[in-house]
Amino acid sequence: MDAAIAEPDPKLGGAPASVRERVRSDILAGVLEPNSRLRIRSLSARYGVGGSPLREALSRLVPEGLITIEQNRGFRVTPLSIEELREITEMRQILEVEAFCRSVERGDDNWEGRVVAAFHQLAKCLRQPLSDPLAQRLRWEERHRGFHRSLIDACGNSKLLHAADQLYQNLARYRVVLQINDLPTERLRRIHEELLEHAIDRDAQAGSAALRRHFEVNLDQLRETLGQNPQLFEALAEV
Repeated sequence: MDAAIAEPDPKLGGAPASVRERVRSDILAGVLEPNSRLRIRSLSARYGVGGSPLREALSRLVPEGLITIEQNRGFRVTPLSIEELREITEMRQILEVEAFCRSVERGDDNWEGRVVAAFHQLAKCLRQPLSDPLAQRLRWEERHRGFHRSLIDACGNSKLLHAADQLYQNLARYRVVLQINDLPTERLRRIHEELLEHAIDRDAQAGSAALRRHFEVNLDQLRETLGQNPQLFEALAEV
């Protein structure tokens, strides 16, 4: 499977950072499909850049887990796998729960304000959905990420936050690419409202338990989605 060619984007410059952001976005949105080979000539045409800055941009996405390098075969979009999703879930339960507990302990009134504001944006996204399903899903991911980031951003450890950001990014790819079944709107709102309440109440124990349950939902949704659409296993094939 090869990545498709599209018209160059005239807004993009040749800087590796600009190209890296565009490639990252295309991978997370499923435009560059899981397990597809990334041919330099095709992608140079797609992004309107030369081979050298493109290779540098692709190389910088390898540590993020979005791209793999195959010996003598070049770059490939990292395939999806149920095992990886389990590992992402387990790591989020370890890292984000720890960061949440630290934020509850160390966070001030400004932290509480950020959590409340992020929840407001998330709830508004649910109340006023966009008409385009993909645009709505991407907006949801952005605001969902923002809310979960606010819950942990007072932990006082930048490395911990960076690791949490990368885990969330890799998880979001599963939801968007596989179009994992959404929960009912009211249940989504209530799950996150519960997390908000635990944060404001400074209840680290209850909040930690709620986060762990919440992170398991993605595995449950994937199993349900694959049960209804067995062909989606093709996207998980590591060939």
